[in-house]
Amino acid sequence: MNKFKRIYALMRADKYTEALREIEKLEKASILYPKILVLKGICIFCSDKLNKYTYEDVILFYKKALLIDDEYVEALIELGHHYYSSENKSIKAIPLFRKSLKILKNQVTDSILGYAKCIEEVESSKEAIRYLKNIKTSFLDAKKIDDLIKEYSDK
Repeated sequence: MNKFKRIYALMRADKYTEALREIEKLEKASILYPKILVLKGICIFCSDKLNKYTYEDVILFYKKALLIDDEYVEALIELGHHYYSSENKSIKAIPLFRKSLKILKNQVTDSILGYAKCIEEVESSKEAIRYLKNIKTSFLDAKKIDDLIKEYSDK
């Protein structure tokens, strides 16, 4: 099994300590990717390993991931979440979320346009147009956004 798939499977099963062990094995083998550092930060934060690591270590892992790839979206998002939820430092989180949204917007737009071009070639222009019109209103999780709008409106 792919190492990342195993780590993700352990994390989905809330086995963060086991996932952390797998990550540490990869680190010992000198396999250091931004993804490994982000997963390590998440596992530490969600596990009982805070006696071995600190919250500062979690931030350090996210920052190390960004040193390797300063556009690594997962690290930007996780560090942003950590700042606003664990440290009440929303002011530090805002630029991280802005940067991740800019990167994601470009990636998603490229994917949507590429997919539409494939639909046009394989099916028809009409189907590509239908897809493009639909994706504009159905891509985001509108319910979660509406729930947050309601929460803010009720304050």
